[in-house]
Amino acid sequence: TKPLKDETNADYLWRKSDAAFHAGDYERAVGLHKAIVALDPSDVESYSVAAWLLWSMGKADDSNAFIARGLAANPNDFEMW
Repeated sequence: TKPLKDETNADYLWRKSDAAFHAGDYERAVGLHKAIVALDPSDVESYSVAAWLLWSMGKADDSNAFIARGLAANPNDFEMW
């Protein structure tokens, strides 16, 4: 599918990640959240969602590393902490 009219690239990726999550394709959802933070490192929700998915898939080290990456990119954002 294509981006909707007036939809940013990050919005498009969020929409696709939601579809992947609901389809049970958590690896794809995580990959999409990694793409989102590459576009917008201030998107703390993407760090949180991807880290939770990684943790729920038994990838605690990857989850912690992704949270650390988010903290490094957003050290003053209380939501990241």
